[in-house]
Amino acid sequence: MIGADDVDTLVFDVLGTVVDEAGSMRAELAAALDRAGAPWRSADDLNAEALAGILAGGPPLPAATVRHLALAGHRVRA
Repeated sequence: MIGADDVDTLVFDVLGTVVDEAGSMRAELAAALDRAGAPWRSADDLNAEALAGILAGGPPLPAATVRHLALAGHRVRA
């Protein structure tokens, strides 16, 4: 049996497991946009818009490619 003296490190997958990162971000965005009077947009839409702005000075990419890249966070591997 493993005892406490045998354990050097505990590792936790916090984002999405211990905390609801996506839900928390949606709630924060919704609250911030409601206060500012702007229309609500999803975090995915905001990520896509921000990425498109960053890529604007580079080589042109199709909108579908930008959207695919903006949603990369949904496809992170374990």
